[in-house]
Amino acid sequence: MKLRQGKNVFRVLADAVIGWEYWNRENKPVRSHEPLDEVPDDIKLDTNGIPTIVKHFWAFPVWNYAAKRVQILEITQSTIQSDIEELYNDEDWSDPKGYDISITRVGNDMQSTKYNTNPKPKSPIAPNIVEEYDKKSPNMEALFTGNDPFKS
Repeated sequence: MKLRQGKNVFRVLADAVIGWEYWNRENKPVRSHEPLDEVPDDIKLDTNGIPTIVKHFWAFPVWNYAAKRVQILEITQSTIQSDIEELYNDEDWSDPKGYDISITRVGNDMQSTKYNTNPKPKSPIAPNIVEEYDKKSPNMEALFTGNDPFKS
């Protein structure tokens, strides 16, 4: 799931996997469970020849209401991570599997893009969503081996 301009509404379907990610020179993501101690030799370089950033990520299987299907949402934006963590630690909200989340994206480039994260009222998950998730049953560990979570 990519966060598009405007409102993005989803339901977290399972616990997150967390790790660190960089993009290599073949423009493919490389992920690790552990923080990287040094800059990888194959890290992608920016237009000035400077290595790109290794980012901390969270990845969840989610129900994307706009696409009407199970997808993987990877979050590298620290503002969104801290907003979701704050909800998780709030006794009124707690586990994000118990409610939908809306993330509104505004802006077109890295400097101007802002995100606003809001929980929707707590509600039971629809049976058809549970059924679809059970059918898809993504293997989130496949993200760390470069495989497709829906095919492994």
